[in-house]
Amino acid sequence: MNVNSRTLFRTLAIAILAAIGFTTAVSSCGGSSSGSTTPPPSNLLAIDANNAFDVSSALITAASNSFDIGEITGGAIMGQPAVASSRLQKTLWDFSAQATIGAAEAGIAEVCPDGGSANITTTLANPNTLTVGDQITADFDSCDQGNGYVLDGLMALTIAAIDGDIITDVFLVGLDMTMTAMTITEGTDTVTIDANMTLTVDALGFPVIVQTLEGAELRLATESEESSFTNFVHVFEVDTGLTPEAVRVTIDGTLESAQLGGAIDYTTPLVIQASGDYYPHAGRVLITGIDSTVTIVIKDSRRVTLEVDTNNDGVIDEYIDTTFAELIGDASIVNSSTALAVAQEVTHAGTGFGLMASVPGSVFAVTGPFDQVRQLALSGDFGPLEITCGDAGTAVVSGFVANAGTFTADDSLSAIVSDCVDLSAGQLDFVVSSFSQKSPYDPEFTAPFQVVGTMTLAGLEHAASTVSYVGSGTLEVDYDYQQYFGPMFVNGSSSSFSITHADVVNTLSDVSVNLSASIDFGRHSSYAGQLVSDRFNGAYSFESVLPYAWYSAESPVGGELLIIAEDGSSVRIVVVDARSIRLDIDYDGDSKADAAIPTTWAELLQ
Repeated sequence: MNVNSRTLFRTLAIAILAAIGFTTAVSSCGGSSSGSTTPPPSNLLAIDANNAFDVSSALITAASNSFDIGEITGGAIMGQPAVASSRLQKTLWDFSAQATIGAAEAGIAEVCPDGGSANITTTLANPNTLTVGDQITADFDSCDQGNGYVLDGLMALTIAAIDGDIITDVFLVGLDMTMTAMTITEGTDTVTIDANMTLTVDALGFPVIVQTLEGAELRLATESEESSFTNFVHVFEVDTGLTPEAVRVTIDGTLESAQLGGAIDYTTPLVIQASGDYYPHAGRVLITGIDSTVTIVIKDSRRVTLEVDTNNDGVIDEYIDTTFAELIGDASIVNSSTALAVAQEVTHAGTGFGLMASVPGSVFAVTGPFDQVRQLALSGDFGPLEITCGDAGTAVVSGFVANAGTFTADDSLSAIVSDCVDLSAGQLDFVVSSFSQKSPYDPEFTAPFQVVGTMTLAGLEHAASTVSYVGSGTLEVDYDYQQYFGPMFVNGSSSSFSITHADVVNTLSDVSVNLSASIDFGRHSSYAGQLVSDRFNGAYSFESVLPYAWYSAESPVGGELLIIAEDGSSVRIVVVDARSIRLDIDYDGDSKADAAIPTTWAELLQ
């Protein structure tokens, strides 16, 4: 394994947790940075169109990875989830931990689980609480904690600030940390760390949590890579009360990189903003070299423009369009090795989203739980009621209906399902925009109806097929069931939706599906959207070129879907017939197939 910048920061965080794990005290990383600065480097880079991307990428990657320290160690402070399960609280109530704390200023030799040792010295004023000035020193000697890393060297932690009640969600903890020539080894790769910095976790404004990583120096080096932050302040603020969480980031300081051959100063004139785990969608970062600048302009969660001013005269000399994924090295790509996996996850995501958009429409059919509410002529607030779904399963239904016997705009319906209309578990909430229903042409069958509205799914599971899908998110849907035997039309769209199958989480954005079915013409389905998957890096956009045509439930008999990676490469799913599918791979984005892989629909759903 090559130790890259992400590994450097994660190993640092793990080292801190290891030291804290021995004392079962505070989990942090920090340094004595207050009032301390490091002289700025004198070797500022000259920035031009040739190196602007590399400079921007180096900064964004290093700064993004620096937040791993706060995420990993701060996460242990806050606990997962929340402070109720945090190390801090466990420390206060764990008798054996208190015994360790009570041994103030005593060296405690600890044997590491997979070899080596650590000598721990603690100086804590009160075994029942945390106090400014409390100290933890860890001297590692080939210590293997069983997480794949071997630690050597000395690290010192000091509680620099504390406020609020650490037993609740509302508190502040600041910790200073110093490391001197500490080494972390993974296999044959060794990282050397020198650090003088502070981590502050501020949850006094909970549910808003602010993590600040600041210091005079953070230097990480391997045989092939060396980078140093000096005089830096990185602030990561997250509002956990929103869904998805709202994230705000600012970064200021100096980064020196041996690979770049010099140093850069950086600041954040416009705060970086993101939602949940998505890439940032707004913000600006100004990078300054010697008489030159490059400004990273984040246009949306995908597009970024680099504005290069080669002589610092305020006039942009070069515009470079790129993506945030490319800047941090996570850009998606299609080649002969990735094409099948990409096609599989897009197929799973599209199929799962199609089911989540279409199957809940059955709750409005004659035997469905929502239509049974209409048949019961309920009005006003009602429920919860347990209703039988057709031949099997139940749904616990509640909500508000303005007019008995029908649905009108702003009616709200909620159902918690259990093996109901192919939905094995989960909850769906529906807010009606419009509803109409004609007299059934045959009372034994589903009455024709059309309903338009907003549907929110929470852990809704569809398990009627060989693959189980779980969906969560909000959709705009339009169900048009013209008669029992068709035609039937379903349109669904969502700005953000997740589909999980076999522990793989696929996150969809700006996704839509159009489905139709009739006895005369069979079924057709088309899809469009963008996918980010646990299974690979980056984002992939996809769109139906020709709708899939279905005459059985096993596989389509025709259709094409184009998947495009962020580097312009693509794979086209071409349905040859009911038994065979071809993946046409375009390596260079010239719309010409450079290779083809034969497959089947069953393999795409593996």
